[in-house]
Amino acid sequence: MHFHSLAALRVSFWLKLVFILVEVALAVVFAVTAFTGSQNVAAVFEWVVAVIFTAYVLTFLVDLLPAVKGEQEWVNRVGDGQGGMGVEMGIANGGRGGGDGVVGALKPPDSAQNF
Repeated sequence: MHFHSLAALRVSFWLKLVFILVEVALAVVFAVTAFTGSQNVAAVFEWVVAVIFTAYVLTFLVDLLPAVKGEQEWVNRVGDGQGGMGVEMGIANGGRGGGDGVVGALKPPDSAQNF
């Protein structure tokens, strides 16, 4: 079995870990400055934390884009009615004919059927 996206997932993990560690450090600095009376400095750190958190959330695109690509490949391969319908009919009929007899096969997500 080949894991083509293993390197991408490893990079994603380390990137997220760095973001979390930086966020925690900046949150501590924000809390300290907020409670020591440096309201302007605390406000700046609050915005920095917010911007870095936005970048952290955007790193999830690294994780989700391969899934979208894989779903599109599944639709291109099976969604044209060749091969996929037999599996679906076999499942719908409980494996009693009407398809190729494959029961329990994986189906694409419902969103893939709308293409």
